[in-house]
Amino acid sequence: MNRILDSLDRSRRISTQIALGLVLAASVHGSNGAQTQTEAASPQHAFFRVSLASSFSAPVSGRLLLFIAPPSGDGSSVDLNMMAPTSVTIAAKELRSLAPGEQVDVDADDLVFPGPLSEAAPGHYRVQAVLDVQHSYNYNGRAPGDLLSAPISVDLPLSASPLLTLAQVVPELPNVASALKPLDFVSPVLTRFWGRDIHMRGWVLLPPGYESHPKETYPTVYFTHGFGGTLQGLRARYAPVLYDRMKQGKMPEMIWVLLDESSPTGTHEFADSANNGPWGEALTTEFIPNIEAHYRMDARTTGRFLQGHSGFRLIIRRYLGAHGQPPLIRVISISSVPLISTRRMRTSFNTRTACQVQSCAIMASLSHRCGNSPAWNQS
Repeated sequence: MNRILDSLDRSRRISTQIALGLVLAASVHGSNGAQTQTEAASPQHAFFRVSLASSFSAPVSGRLLLFIAPPSGDGSSVDLNMMAPTSVTIAAKELRSLAPGEQVDVDADDLVFPGPLSEAAPGHYRVQAVLDVQHSYNYNGRAPGDLLSAPISVDLPLSASPLLTLAQVVPELPNVASALKPLDFVSPVLTRFWGRDIHMRGWVLLPPGYESHPKETYPTVYFTHGFGGTLQGLRARYAPVLYDRMKQGKMPEMIWVLLDESSPTGTHEFADSANNGPWGEALTTEFIPNIEAHYRMDARTTGRFLQGHSGFRLIIRRYLGAHGQPPLIRVISISSVPLISTRRMRTSFNTRTACQVQSCAIMASLSHRCGNSPAWNQS
């Protein structure tokens, strides 16, 4: 009897072990099936291959940036859109000693803004690779010495890894030393306020044709930087770019007056102030007349333009001719001015003032003789 019971007991244990094994097998199979379904549902990462052209003689290093966006403009470049940052996908990868002819894979789902490329809407896109050799793109954009690929067209989702070849070098900006004249003016009205000599500084950037056309007068753009700008920054960052654009015919020839508004406390913004003094009065009644007396400027309301960034909105009131004063400048172009109301400006100031708050592109839309054209000659 005991032998029979032992045999039955052994049979139950074996059956239990078999059942547990089947359950575990089913569990593992189900888990693998769920994992397979999850992997199938997740989009694959989007990869690009980037190579250095064999024409280079040495390895290169820097921050590799991929710009991916729907087609726009003439398609000659793909870059960040400051007015719509999330419209451009930017993927990044640090490169060290990429040799000529060598390729590297870039995962556009890894270090990427605003989100993984594999999750972008299907469609047609343009892509360009940029090697930021000085790690300065965040401050200066594409700078001399950076490497570029030609833009290519792709369709998302990707069916293969497209190849981009770094073959172009951003050229050095022209030397503008001969066209750039320093400004250093001691203001009587500011000197009286402070009880010591107060200097107003800046640069005059003459157009390429200034010396070869001695009888020509030129419209003038008065440019101011935003908070944190400096006198040397105006020379290094803006003057070469502006001169190069005029030289290439991308911008009409105009005289640019680069005004320094930096101060020990940040920026005075050419505003009349109980703390900083009458900077607005000094600019409009002393500094500008002094500059116009030394250079061949179209010194009329229709020949003056104002362009600047951020805090320079505080000087607009004096430029536009508030409090019954005649307007000094007709056209204004502003970047990054969240506190400006264009409607208020048009109603608060001289009603004949054509105040246009746009990007700097307005300058490029003007003809060379914009100061004398009927559209602007309505003083």
